[in-house]
Amino acid sequence: MEHGALFWLAEHAEMPHEHILAKGPVPASVQDCGEELGVDRSPVWSPDGSRLYVANRSEAFVVDVATGVPLWCTGTRVDWLAEWSPDGRYLAHLHQRLLHFRDAATGRPAADPVPNAGPRWDLSLHWGMRGDTARLAAVLSEVAAEPGVEVYDDRRLSHRLAVTPARTALARENKDFAVWAWAPSGDRGAVLTAAGDIEVWWLGDGELRRLRTLAAPAGTQGVLWGIDEVIVAVGERVLRFLRADSDEIVGAYTFLREADAELPLHEGCVYDHFDGRILALDEHTWCLPVEPDMAIAPPERRAGVEAQLAWIVDRRYAWPLHWGRFGVWPDAATAVAAVANLRSTSPGTWKLRQAVRQAAG
Repeated sequence: MEHGALFWLAEHAEMPHEHILAKGPVPASVQDCGEELGVDRSPVWSPDGSRLYVANRSEAFVVDVATGVPLWCTGTRVDWLAEWSPDGRYLAHLHQRLLHFRDAATGRPAADPVPNAGPRWDLSLHWGMRGDTARLAAVLSEVAAEPGVEVYDDRRLSHRLAVTPARTALARENKDFAVWAWAPSGDRGAVLTAAGDIEVWWLGDGELRRLRTLAAPAGTQGVLWGIDEVIVAVGERVLRFLRADSDEIVGAYTFLREADAELPLHEGCVYDHFDGRILALDEHTWCLPVEPDMAIAPPERRAGVEAQLAWIVDRRYAWPLHWGRFGVWPDAATAVAAVANLRSTSPGTWKLRQAVRQAAG
């Protein structure tokens, strides 16, 4: 922005009104929103960069970048749900269970309000584009009186999907966990269902059909759609890449996995010195890398160790463990005995010796 800056005062006690875009005389068109307009969610640019769109928990407004003056504002404090279309033409927002469409340039209504849209806890809004047509998916989750997905093409209802979408608690705060995703082409959509599956739907001109159902891993909280017909199931600990046009799983990953087993060393030692290194090979087996060339794990699980670990330089280059010498030892005592004559000053080995002495009493 040429005439100012947005900044975050993370240490300030009074957070909600610290990110001020404009002060001074407020145009009559925005006086209903108060004397100051703050930002508590990430703003977005208009396609031509001349305006900044803000959708807060309490209001939505547009700022002219050249002057810093807000052009219009509408209150959303009752329902806290507002989303801008990707082409910068419309704002969709909820107010007292009415779904409103507004012209982003003027703030005036762009269509009649949609009644009985549901409360904000049941509803989420997701814009997409199909050519020049802005498409809005209004997702009514499993806790709604009538779950489903309603699709609006240029503010007019065009489809209603008979599906029961999941309700993701973090969806409103974390966009990675949205339960609906538009295909980049805008002709299809993917929805995470309450049953834990991902359904892919065709949404053509007057045509609606379910194309296929994809299996999402346990813990999936949202769905994304990328290029090359790839759908991503995402959660706090899981990530799975799926083909939208088949049942193929391109990649599947689990993070922060824990094993239902005793740690290779007592908890104090692990968390004090080896915190961040230990990983679970599966739900029953721990692996503790101690040195760049050794780890504590069941020796018969070497293949699993080699599948999860690699030698890495500067987080840029890596090569497989089996390209060099790597020791896998069943317990701390065996590891200490194996390296007793090879190194004596290594921090990892020294800590390992200390843990073995403590265990021996």
